[in-house]
Amino acid sequence: MLARNRRALAPIRKALTAQGIEVCDYSTMDQLAAGLAEHRFGAVLLEGEPEHLELSLGWLQMQAHAQTAIVIVGAGGAAAIADALT
Repeated sequence: MLARNRRALAPIRKALTAQGIEVCDYSTMDQLAAGLAEHRFGAVLLEGEPEHLELSLGWLQMQAHAQTAIVIVGAGGAAAIADALT
């Protein structure tokens, strides 16, 4: 998980770990980059503002493995998140 607001994602973290899913926390893109270089993730969960997500998504599309799902969580609204994805 790459999150600026870890408290907001606490319920998601709890649900994932309850299912036996290992969760790694990252606060910066540099930390996530190091994690992607070392590990093969099944998914990357992003939380943040739409303008931050746009930069993150572009970078992730180049760095993440093809089988890695990218999940976006945020209060930016569906339209802003859709803009970030394109």
